[in-house]
Amino acid sequence: MNNTQYSENERFEKLILQLQEKIKKNPKAYQLKVFMLAILGNLYIGIMILFLLALIPLLLMSILFLKAFAIKLILIVGFFIWVILRSLWVKQMPPQGYAITATDAPELFEIIHELQQQLNAPDFHKVLIVEDLNAGVVQIPRFLGLGSSQNYLLLGLPLLKSLTVAQFTAVLAHEFGHLAKNHAQFSNWIYRQRIRWTQLVEVLEQNQSRGDFLFRPFLNRFVPYFTAYSFPLAQANEYEADAIAVQLTSSQSTAEALTTVSIISQYLDEKYWTEIYKHADDMPQPVMTPFFNLTHALTHELEKENTAAWLSVSMQQMTTHLDTHPSLQDRLKAIGVVPEFRYPSAEQRADRLLGKQLEKVTATFDQMWQSNISSSWQERYQFIQGGKQRLIELDQKQQTDDLNIDEAFERAQLTLFIAKQTEQACQQLAALHEKAPKHAEICLEYGRALLEKNDDQGCVYMIRATELNEFMMTTCYERLRDFYWQQGQPDQAQHYHHLLVERLELESLAQQERNQLHLNNKFTPHDLSSIELQQLTDALSKIKNLKKAYFVKKKVDYLTNLPCYVLAFSTTRWYQFTNKKRIEDVLQQIQNNMPLNQAVLILSIEGDNYKFGRKMRWIKGSRIL
Repeated sequence: MNNTQYSENERFEKLILQLQEKIKKNPKAYQLKVFMLAILGNLYIGIMILFLLALIPLLLMSILFLKAFAIKLILIVGFFIWVILRSLWVKQMPPQGYAITATDAPELFEIIHELQQQLNAPDFHKVLIVEDLNAGVVQIPRFLGLGSSQNYLLLGLPLLKSLTVAQFTAVLAHEFGHLAKNHAQFSNWIYRQRIRWTQLVEVLEQNQSRGDFLFRPFLNRFVPYFTAYSFPLAQANEYEADAIAVQLTSSQSTAEALTTVSIISQYLDEKYWTEIYKHADDMPQPVMTPFFNLTHALTHELEKENTAAWLSVSMQQMTTHLDTHPSLQDRLKAIGVVPEFRYPSAEQRADRLLGKQLEKVTATFDQMWQSNISSSWQERYQFIQGGKQRLIELDQKQQTDDLNIDEAFERAQLTLFIAKQTEQACQQLAALHEKAPKHAEICLEYGRALLEKNDDQGCVYMIRATELNEFMMTTCYERLRDFYWQQGQPDQAQHYHHLLVERLELESLAQQERNQLHLNNKFTPHDLSSIELQQLTDALSKIKNLKKAYFVKKKVDYLTNLPCYVLAFSTTRWYQFTNKKRIEDVLQQIQNNMPLNQAVLILSIEGDNYKFGRKMRWIKGSRIL
C-alpha cells in the first residue's frame, strides 16, 4: 500500500488517541471546541460564497467592456453558486415505523413518562416500533433548523422480545440520557455538517469546476481533522448515557441489557435469519412469519446454542476508531460490572408492554417482510433449482467422461453451496488442487470449505489464494479474521482485520483515481500489443461518426501493476458544430464495443474538454484513428 496512505491512517488513529485523553480532562471545553470547529468550517464556506456573490455585480458592470464574455462568466459563476448551495442542503427524512400511543400501550408509556420526569427530558412527538434489534432517539430539525426539533423514540420489536422489563428500562434510560444531555440534537447537527461538507467535495469533483480551488484544498484537510475531533465526543456520549442508565435503574440491569443485546445480535445474524433464508432453496414463496416465530426461537432454540462463545467474541473485541460505540468490555468496565446474560421468561419479556398492539405489530412486520423479500426470494429459489439441475448434469457426465478443470471446479462448488455436502466438496477440491495448485479460485474455495469444518489447514490455502490473485485479498482476509475470532485468537484476528482495512482503502483509492481525469494527470504512450491494438482499431473503425481517437496510458499512484488507459475521441470535423447527441451516441457505441478487458476511461475532447485533445496529440503513438 502507498506509504502516504499508511501514514495518514496512523496519524488519524494517533490523533484520536490523543483527543480521547483531552476529552477526559475537560469534557465541556472539548465539546465547545468541536462546536467552534464546526462553526469555522461553515464560516469558511460562507465567506467563499459571499466572495462569489460579490463577483456578480462586478461582472454586471463589466458587460459594457467584455460584452458576451462577461455574460458567460456571470452564468458560470451563478451556476457554480447554485451547485454549491444545493450540495449544502441536507434534508433529514423522518424515521418510519409502527406508531403507538399511550392508549395502545399504557404500561410502556408509564415507564417513558417516569424517565422523562426523572431527567427533565423533552417529550416525544412519536414512539415508533421498528424491525431491528435496537432502540434510539431521532431528532428532526424544523425548517432551517429554527425552533425545537421533532423527537422520535424508536423501539425495536426484536429488542422488546429479547429483554426483561428491567433490562429494557435500562436501555430506555440510556436513550433518555442522550436526549436529556442534548447528545442527540448536537450529534445530529455535527453529523449534518460532515454530510454537508462531504457532499460539497463530491459535487466539486463531479463537476471538475475551475472554482473548486476555493473549497477543495480547505475541505480535504479540514473534514478528516473535524471527523477525528468529533469522534471521541460521540464515544464519550455513550459512556455518559450508560452512567445515566445505571443511575436510573441499576448496574445489574444495564450490564444484563448490554450483554444480552450483544449475544442476541450474533444469534440473529449467524443463526436465526440464516436458517430462515435457507428455506428459499426449497420454497418458491416466503410464507414464514419470522417476527412471530422469534419468541419461540429465543425461548427454546437459543439455549441450545453456545452463547458463551458469542460472549467471548464480544468481550475480545476492542474499541476502535471505526465505530462511535465503545466495545462491550469497555462499556462494562466503565460502569464497574462483569458481563451478565439472562434471557427473560415469558412473563418477564418486555414485549408485553405493547399490550394488545403486540399481535398487530408482529403481524404487520411479518407481512411487510414477506412483501419486501418476495422478489429476491424467488430469484434465489430459481437460482438454486438451476444449480441442482446443473449438478445432476455434471454428476452424470463424471460417470461417463472426464471433466475438465473448469467443469470439475464448478461441480465442487455446486456440491458445496447447492448440495451442502461439505465432505464430498472437500474431497473434490483436494483432488483439483493437486491437478491445478496455482488455480487461485480452487485455493480459495478449498480453504473456505476447510474453515467451515474448523480445520485450520484452510488458512494455508486462503493465504495461497491471496498470493495468486491479489483481488481475493478482501474475501480471504475477512474470512480469516472471522475464523480466528471464532477460535479465540484475537491477535491473529486483529492482524487480518488490519490487512483487510488496508486493502479496502487501497482498492478504494485505486478505483477513485481510475474514475477521474484531470488536466494535471500524466499520460504516457500505451503499451498494448500489436494484436490488442489491432482489435481496438478494428472495433473503433466500425463506429459511425467517430472521426478521431487517441489512446494513452494514465499514470496512477495505486495498484500501479494494473494499467489504466484513456480513450479520447472526437466526432466533429473542423467545419462542423459540436453536437451533444452525436457525442453521447458515439460514447455509447464505444462502451458497447470495447474489446479490452483492462480499465479504460473514455473521454470526448470536444467543447470544454478540448485541452485534453491538445495534450494527447503530443504523446507519441497516441493517435489510433
